[in-house]
Amino acid sequence: RRLSDLASTLEDADFAQDARGVLTSGQSAEAEVRGQAGAVYLRRLLPYRTARGEVEGAVATFVDITPLRRAARQARHLLAMLEDSNDAVFSYEPKGRILSWNEGAHHIYGYPRAEALGLDLFALVPASGHDKARQLIESACVQGAIGPVDADRLTRDGRVLHVSVTISALRDDQDRIYALLFTERD
Repeated sequence: RRLSDLASTLEDADFAQDARGVLTSGQSAEAEVRGQAGAVYLRRLLPYRTARGEVEGAVATFVDITPLRRAARQARHLLAMLEDSNDAVFSYEPKGRILSWNEGAHHIYGYPRAEALGLDLFALVPASGHDKARQLIESACVQGAIGPVDADRLTRDGRVLHVSVTISALRDDQDRIYALLFTERD
């Protein structure tokens, strides 16, 4: 069919130009386009080649990526909430290193993010609390989450803080724990 024969409810001002580009260059083109009611589609234009390899037309496909865009927006929203929280929120890998660190953790414990990342969790725990911390971590791994419980933490400048701790196990697609999420409030 000719492009002029197609009717569309999509907002795709570049469709005709991209189609001409595919016809002349033989290279594919992609764009995200908007549909009705906030739908988002990935539009792909591919060259249609004859048996001799000549470009004779273009094939257009549309894939609904609305759920992916909504999930990405929700992830950005959740990340902003975690980053802006006054609580210390950080993650810890089972091998012992801190993987993520929010501004609340920086404010409470004094470690800037760059310094905290890779730090051993037990640098935040007074020596007298190491056994209790190990037990809490083990319980969170077995139960999936624990808390809130009271614990002591060390700040960068050596002060001891009494905090309320919640620990949640983060699992991958195979249900293996890849990190623990700590939320701590002083």
